[in-house]
Amino acid sequence: MNDDKRLNYWNGLYDKKNFFGTGPTKLAKHAESLLNDKKINNLLEIGCGQGRDAIHFSQLGYDVNAFDISRNAIKFVEEMKNSLELKNLDLMVHDAEKSLLYPKNNFDLLCIKLTRFSSISKSLLFVFPINITPDLVSELLCILNHASKT
Repeated sequence: MNDDKRLNYWNGLYDKKNFFGTGPTKLAKHAESLLNDKKINNLLEIGCGQGRDAIHFSQLGYDVNAFDISRNAIKFVEEMKNSLELKNLDLMVHDAEKSLLYPKNNFDLLCIKLTRFSSISKSLLFVFPINITPDLVSELLCILNHASKT
């Protein structure tokens, strides 16, 4: 899928309010239970969609940065952020397949929930400390069956 088609797909999807539902995902609730005893302050969510989890983690008191390729998605999250008066949620439109625009060692936790990422067509969830990200992602990508259909 070329860049324009991919962007049009996500913008069209997120043109509908609460497309995937409301409230945090089950995976975010599970991650929350794992984070209770950790020293996590700064969290980055890649591909935040309409912000269900970014908003949830922000409401829990984490400093959250989140981005999505879809302007419609980020616009929706901005509206929610403003209505909830969340000061610890920073958002931007950004393509996860492009270089990240954040300083090194900026986040304690990285969250990614993506249905389509590059050539991978499997659903993925990564919730892990940033210091193990490169090795863990390499290992996860190595064990995925890229040839299988979803």
